[in-house]
Amino acid sequence: MNSSPIRVLVVDDDEDDFILIRDTFREIQDCQYLLSWVETADEVVGRLASEKFDVCLCDYRLGPVSGLDLIKDLREKGSDCPVILVTGDSQREIDLAATDVGANDYMEKSGISSDRLERVIRFSIAQVERRRRKRTEEVAEEISKLKSAFLAMVTHELRTPLNAVIGFSQLIKDQTLGPLGDATYVEYANNIYNSGQNLLGLIDDVLDVSKIDFGEAQLHEESIDVHETVQSIVAIVAVRAQEADVALLLEVAGDLPPLYADPRKFKQVLINLLNNAVKFTLPGGKVTLKVWAGSDSGYVFQIIDTGIGIAFSDIPKALAPFQQVDSDLNRQFEGTGLGLPLSKSLVELHGGYLDLQSEVGVGTTVTVRFPAGRGTGSTVGTQANEQPERKSA
Repeated sequence: MNSSPIRVLVVDDDEDDFILIRDTFREIQDCQYLLSWVETADEVVGRLASEKFDVCLCDYRLGPVSGLDLIKDLREKGSDCPVILVTGDSQREIDLAATDVGANDYMEKSGISSDRLERVIRFSIAQVERRRRKRTEEVAEEISKLKSAFLAMVTHELRTPLNAVIGFSQLIKDQTLGPLGDATYVEYANNIYNSGQNLLGLIDDVLDVSKIDFGEAQLHEESIDVHETVQSIVAIVAVRAQEADVALLLEVAGDLPPLYADPRKFKQVLINLLNNAVKFTLPGGKVTLKVWAGSDSGYVFQIIDTGIGIAFSDIPKALAPFQQVDSDLNRQFEGTGLGLPLSKSLVELHGGYLDLQSEVGVGTTVTVRFPAGRGTGSTVGTQANEQPERKSA
């Protein structure tokens, strides 16, 4: 039972019966109960509305009102306080009727003992708590679905005007219709175009997250040449790494089979993880992408950085959507916090998993592992314990 006192509301129009119940409670060992007594059904509704009780013991006969009617009325008014019907009649029909109107249990006065009373109360409270948790989970799930639907709608509506901004700014920066006359205008147009592209990328990420949450994400799979694809991905990220003065290294096993996956989502995972690693690595540091495959290890992509690292207690937050480990408004590193959780979800969509290990001031290692069955070639690459061939990007 709970360590804090359990508040019990006893509803009985007979004081002798209340005294009997009170004395039975006093026989219960190691449990504290605070009893309140009311004699009429009219008092019950007001007491339950104004005070919190953990359980209610309700007599079957309350003068002109039946305890069954009272319980039914409480349930119709939305009360979920555990109610145990107590009666001097041993009729099975009353037991069944009590269940029908919403009683949590049924006890005969002649059979009340301290052990049975304690047990019935404990199970009735536990039963209601389970129902409350289930309702809370259902409400949370419904809110999550509504949130995902809202995000999908908003991001879809934002894409149309944003595409116009990007398209027209590109025409201006490229001076398609003729020279602008001042180089500053070209610079401004280029800034608008780049900002629009960044915003479009964020919108796409939010849309992907909402699709995954809503169960609408689909895979369009085909065989991927890993060597060629990884080289192209590293070439994309290398520009950002060079600007940040971060060395970007690539270590790929020499003999790799094709990977059967969704090409766009696969690229999205690696680009997100590499960009993240570069963003959180200080100038002079390095980011390494290692790739290998094995019949036991599956297909493995490992991103290792020498960045600022993440405290162990903050890792769950880093893997949750729309959260930042550095959550201050003036945080040093901007972003939606979608890179890691989105990558994790996309990997899991392929039947794989993403693991994150990190230490503050040392760096972070993110390991993405696809199932061995997604290696579609006739041979497998190096085993997990073999040293991959080293190549520099």
